[in-house]
Amino acid sequence: MDSIAMVIIGMLNDTTILAATGLGYIILLIFALSTSMGLNTALETLVAQAYGADQLDLCGKYLNKQRFILVLWFMPLLFFLSYSESMLLWLGQDPEVSRLASKFII
Repeated sequence: MDSIAMVIIGMLNDTTILAATGLGYIILLIFALSTSMGLNTALETLVAQAYGADQLDLCGKYLNKQRFILVLWFMPLLFFLSYSESMLLWLGQDPEVSRLASKFII
């Protein structure tokens, strides 16, 4: 989601929906996108070194290990994100915003 989508949501004139969408997007960005990009960037470095050393077999091993690591990472992340409404309520967010943000996240 980018700023254009937020502008379109803002045209609904409902600040609760706008707040929930922004909050949900930030949670997804912090916990899912940034961490997966970090893990994949590490893979990119290792594969580039293996490819430069002409060890194509090692490139495949790195790729398979990275797939396994990402699956291991996303299983607890999915569990964590499925309880996002409770987490947001615990952090003191508005109940309606928390409910809508949780729907956006899942």
